[in-house]
Amino acid sequence: MSEMISEKDAATLKARHQPGPAAALPPNQHWYFFNFASVQAALNYLNAPLVQSAGEVSATARNDGTVGMYTIYPPTAPLQHPQQCPTWTAGPVFAVQSGRNAEG
Repeated sequence: MSEMISEKDAATLKARHQPGPAAALPPNQHWYFFNFASVQAALNYLNAPLVQSAGEVSATARNDGTVGMYTIYPPTAPLQHPQQCPTWTAGPVFAVQSGRNAEG
């Protein structure tokens, strides 16, 4: 099982990525799975540079308040400032970006 990631640590997590096993992605990209302690921690991760685009994240908010998330890193076409609006936000389908749900 993956370590639990707090709201405080979520935004700095991307700097700690280490290459994992190969997947059907370009050689420089990998799938990662994370367990976040809260929805806000997951949102902090998603909104930290480099920001994933729609379709590069699949997240599940659990009944206990934690969030499991699969994500591609580094992002295929990361959103950078000033493109970085809108940001990921919590909503009825957990996280939305540009009016689309986090799973595409």
